[in-house]
Amino acid sequence: MNTDYHPVILFEENTEKSLKPSVKLSSLVKADIILSPNPAKDYITLSYDLESRKTEYTIRIYDNKGINVYSGNLKGNRGIQNIDTRGFSSGAYVYNVENGNERCKSGKFIIVR
Repeated sequence: MNTDYHPVILFEENTEKSLKPSVKLSSLVKADIILSPNPAKDYITLSYDLESRKTEYTIRIYDNKGINVYSGNLKGNRGIQNIDTRGFSSGAYVYNVENGNERCKSGKFIIVR
C-alpha cells in the first residue's frame, strides 16, 4: 500500500497561518486509467489497473449539465471495458471511477457526431 505523509497548512481569515501535524494519505488508490479514443463517436474503451484490495468499482459518466448518463461496474482490479456511447449527444463528458465512497480517478472526454 502506498502511504505518503504531507503537512497540512491551514489559513484562517485575518490570522496568521499555522502548520498542523502531517496527515496520513493511505486511503488513496493508485489508479492507471486510459479512456480512448478521445474524441469518441460510437464507443469508448476504458483500460484500467487499480492498486487496491477492493475488487468492485463503478464508472459513472456525467454530461455537461451534471446528469448521470451511464453507470456500470468494473470487475476486478485490471481489465478493459467497452462502453456504447451511441445514445450520447455531442459534447463534453466527465467520468468518475469509484469504489463505494472512494473516488479513484476522474477524467474528461468528448463525443462528436
